[in-house]
Amino acid sequence: MRRFVLLAAALTLAACGSTPPPAEPPPPPPPEPEPVAAQAPAPLALAPTFAANEGRLPWPADGTVVGFFGQRRDPETGTLTEAVGIDVATAPGEAVRAAFGGRVTRVGAMAAFGTYVMLKHDGFTTVYGNLSRVDVSQGDTLSVGALVGAAGTRDERRGPRLFFAVFEGETAVDPLRWLRPRTASDTPPSPDAP
Repeated sequence: MRRFVLLAAALTLAACGSTPPPAEPPPPPPPEPEPVAAQAPAPLALAPTFAANEGRLPWPADGTVVGFFGQRRDPETGTLTEAVGIDVATAPGEAVRAAFGGRVTRVGAMAAFGTYVMLKHDGFTTVYGNLSRVDVSQGDTLSVGALVGAAGTRDERRGPRLFFAVFEGETAVDPLRWLRPRTASDTPPSPDAP
């Protein structure tokens, strides 16, 4: 019997030395962090009247100013012409948005502006021309940034562009005076520049 107890003890010791005790389960992984929404920079707050927003209005479309307010020299004829707005070269179908809230007073077409929309704002009017699509109707009230339409192509040689003008009463004023500053390339050249 003593042999049996010694044999059992030896087997138990041998078994203990070769097999580790069962491991404890690993701790649970830390909880995933909550997703955080990317936040766009806060838009520049606008004053309630158009007149109080000189140099603060958002651009009506992305693009590059290629035609400036005032005297322009026609590249084909060399004659000076008076431009009542700016031309913004855009991507085809670029969204055109209201630079300030107002009421749509006219939707139409004319040689100078192509298809256009006029918005009235307390003594000022903005004109969005050369549109390939119009998404508003006369009488609509729009807020700043509302979709007006899409930029189009009136002249295939020049590509898609938006014509944008600002009128104070009946007088055309330089739209760049009202829009937020962008880049040095938006500085008008001399009308005598080639």
